[in-house]
Amino acid sequence: MKKIFYISRAIFDIIRIWGFNLSFKEKSSFTYTLIFLKWSKWVKPKNKIVDIPFKKYTLKVYNNDQVQFIFKEIYLHQVYKLPLRIKADKILDVGANIGLATLYFHEANPEATIVAYEPTENSFALLKKNVRLINPYVYIHKNL
Repeated sequence: MKKIFYISRAIFDIIRIWGFNLSFKEKSSFTYTLIFLKWSKWVKPKNKIVDIPFKKYTLKVYNNDQVQFIFKEIYLHQVYKLPLRIKADKILDVGANIGLATLYFHEANPEATIVAYEPTENSFALLKKNVRLINPYVYIHKNL
């Protein structure tokens, strides 16, 4: 019974992507990534590191609900999107987790220097791996 709920929830989440005000390319990319995250959750051990395709990257993430939540909040609900296009020279990402928001900030301000802090040991290790894909102008710190 629980699996049936997961399947219906996955279908709902995937269909919902197409209702967001995004380009066709973004909708396609996000659909593929979310399908991959949902599939990994069902067939792979929980809280293990998995590689997920996202845009032109292959990110390392933990196989759990938190990653799906963060992905949807940042890229679908766009909680970090500012109403005005503001250019920043330096961006501080405090509590960077595994780097999904760091990637978002880099895409919004590709010229900015990003300083990402993450105190949690496991998340910091993934943050380092994911940031290497993004940009040499991202600096990572374990402690403030």
